[in-house]
Amino acid sequence: MRRRRRPKPLPTFQQCEACDHDFASGEGARACNYAECPYLPETLDVRCPDCLYNFYADDGNPACGDPPDCAFAREVAPARVAALKQWLETGQLPV
Repeated sequence: MRRRRRPKPLPTFQQCEACDHDFASGEGARACNYAECPYLPETLDVRCPDCLYNFYADDGNPACGDPPDCAFAREVAPARVAALKQWLETGQLPV
C-alpha cells in the first residue's frame, strides 16, 4: 500500500513586521533601504536593476528612454509585473 503524500504548500511572501511598504505602488514606510527588502523574492521585484524604474507603478526616470526600452524592460519586466499582479490577487507566489 502506498502512502499519499501531502501536497507541498505554495510558497508565499510575508513582509517583515516593521514594514508598511506597498510593493505595488512604492508607497509607505519601509524598514529597509530603498525598498530593497531582503525577503522580497526576485520574481516580485518589478524595479529595473540599473535605474530602479518601477514597471508596475510606471514610476521613475528610466535611463534607457521613455518608454523604457532596455533588455530588462523587454525580457524580464513583463513576467515580473504579471507575477506581482498574481501575488496581489491571490497572495501566492507563482510556481
